[in-house]
Amino acid sequence: MNRRDVVIFDLGNVLIDFDPRRVYREFYKGDEVALQHFFDSRAMWDILNHGHDTLDSWDVAFDDLKAKRPDLSKEIDLFCRDWFKFILGPIPSTLGIFNQLLDNKVKLYALTNWPSQVWPPQTHPESEVLHDYSFLDKFDDIVVSGQEQLRKPAPELYQLALERWQVDPQRCIFVDDLPENVEAANRLGILGHHFTSAEKLAKELTEHGLLV
Repeated sequence: MNRRDVVIFDLGNVLIDFDPRRVYREFYKGDEVALQHFFDSRAMWDILNHGHDTLDSWDVAFDDLKAKRPDLSKEIDLFCRDWFKFILGPIPSTLGIFNQLLDNKVKLYALTNWPSQVWPPQTHPESEVLHDYSFLDKFDDIVVSGQEQLRKPAPELYQLALERWQVDPQRCIFVDDLPENVEAANRLGILGHHFTSAEKLAKELTEHGLLV
């Protein structure tokens, strides 16, 4: 049985704080019913996926969606204008785990659902805090879904990553906050970890001898 000695990280809500609700809550002026409807109706995720599934600039890419959904025109404009307000820097607890793994010479990769138009992450110009994303340079490699025109949980994206990195899935631990992405990894022989807290992640990595 192979030792699990390769760690693959998702980024959003694992290593990077990602929460569009904060921005849309301000847009809806605190109307929690309207905000919840926007997310429950999948409108937000339709916008996100539409922006993700193209290599065109968003100025061009969203013209057809606006034509189909004129009721979402302002929400789409906000999405394009304020994407970088959705992210608020690295999550300290998991960044600490990442740095420990780095110190322990563990092979580290990232597999992220992230639109190519806004990669790599950066601080929004209006932010009062300068967020440091330099840790991304320390990965052995990062596969960005938007650049590949595939999204998790599509098995083809995982297979593309494994082939590019030349790693055996039986050696890998994959950390993601979405159960469907974890399940897709498990089906390929990767050990998926559904991320809910840094403490639980550290415990599992310690059990595999990757943290001391």
